[in-house]
Amino acid sequence: RNHEFTRSHLDGSPLDRPPESPSDVVERVWSKVFPHRNIVFNSGKIMASDKGREYNAAEMSDGERVALYLIGECLAAPKGGIIVVDEPEIHLHRSIQSDLWDAIERERDDCQFVYFTHDLHFASGREATRVWLKDYDGSKWDWRVIDGEEGIPEEVLLSILGSRRPVLFV
Repeated sequence: RNHEFTRSHLDGSPLDRPPESPSDVVERVWSKVFPHRNIVFNSGKIMASDKGREYNAAEMSDGERVALYLIGECLAAPKGGIIVVDEPEIHLHRSIQSDLWDAIERERDDCQFVYFTHDLHFASGREATRVWLKDYDGSKWDWRVIDGEEGIPEEVLLSILGSRRPVLFV
């Protein structure tokens, strides 16, 4: 990064800085989610550091490894695609879930994200259209968009809808 950069745009005009590599983007997203940890891609190795102590990617926590995997997969998705995420909270501490997905969504604002989750906290914290999958008979889905105008607080409504139990209101 400190070397003089001499490449130019296709029209011949000079670039003021080198284009970002995929690893640069991963590092940027990582630093937003884990500001106290660094990640470095070096000679085929992935290293992380915390308070000056470097450690190999194999020594990362499950949450760190999953976050790195999710960042990489989402950044590698086709331009303008749909990214389907099943259980976006898996192995991630609740304190970083929103930061991770917010950072990934900002990087991939060309894509549509679809989350399948049982985590009510995650679902209620997203700015999104919520869909209740009421039933599936093997060939046909029975679903409904939840618009929030049903007179029940959203988190309670999501809890009830996600329980799959008959509910009687009196």
